Formats: sequence, structure tokens, C-alpha cells
Amino acid sequence: MAVLLGSYSIALFGTSFVIASLTYITYRLLSGYLHKWFTMKPIPELEGTYPIIGNALVFKNNPGDFFGQIQDFVQEFSDAPLFKIWIGTLPCTVLTNAVHMEKSYAYTFLHPWLGTGLLTSTGPKWRQRRKMLTPTFHFSILTEFLEVMNEQAEILVEKLAKQAGKGPFNCFNHYPVCPGHYLW
Repeated sequence: MAVLLGSYSIALFGTSFVIASLTYITYRLLSGYLHKWFTMKPIPELEGTYPIIGNALVFKNNPGDFFGQIQDFVQEFSDAPLFKIWIGTLPCTVLTNAVHMEKSYAYTFLHPWLGTGLLTSTGPKWRQRRKMLTPTFHFSILTEFLEVMNEQAEILVEKLAKQAGKGPFNCFNHYPVCPGHYLW
């Protein structure tokens, strides 16, 4: 009888350990999710938000339609400074107006180096610089430089191909060969 109980106790211990491990893992996953859920509760959200899957049932499959859908949501929530969308268990906040945009504290470390340009500025200064630069990157203007960018890209590929298969190397040594304004 003692031998019989011993064999069951090992199986019982193993089963108990597996159940306890799964319970702990589930608790850890759900506690983080629930913490995010309750912390972000005051932020307006889309209708049709469900636990675990978020807004997945609302989204359109086609990328173009999805982008249009996000634009529609921004219009719908235009009276709020931001709203949230749940992509599975990941909350994503969407700003409805750039007036509400503030850069994080980490950007202040860039001010001595970069000043307060488009990357580091906020508010009216950011809007003014953004409006100045937007036409520069319009598709029709960039197509004029397509031939030059392709030529420079081919030169870079040839330089890097010579290094292929020779082990690690510093690829930045090859960038000065190409004009930097075409690569960056």
C-alpha cells in the first residue's frame, strides 16, 4: 500500500506543479492587462472594445481602408484631445490634434545639440516648421530625384557587395562615398 501511495504522490505533485505554474503565468499576464485597462479607463475609446481582442472586430482588412477608418475615428473624437484603440491587449492612444502634442523630457537633452527645430519643438513653433517642410517631401517633388537616388543606391550596393561574405565590417565607412543628402 505504501508503494502504491508513493507512485501517486509523484504524479499528484507533478500535476499540482503544472497547474500552479499555469495559474501563476495567467495571473501575471492578466494582471498587467487589467492594470493597463483600469489605468486607461478615463480615456475615451471606440465602441466595440472587448477584453483580450480589443477592437479587432471593428478594423478593416485593407491598409487603405484601415487608414481611412482611423481618419474617421479622429473626426469622431475631435472634441477630445485623444482617444484609445486596443490592438489585442496593447492600448494605442491617438492624438486628435497636434495642439495637444508634447515631447517627452528626453528631448530636452537634444536641445543643446539640435536646438529647437522640427524634431524637438512643440506647439506653434512645431506647426510652423512642419508647414514649411511638408511641401519639400511631396511625392511629385521626390520623383524628380528618383534617378539620382537610384544611381547613388547602386554605388552603395556595389561597395557593400565587395564586403559581403568577408565577416563583420563597419558599413558606415562606405557612406561618405555617396552624397549624404541622398541617403538620409
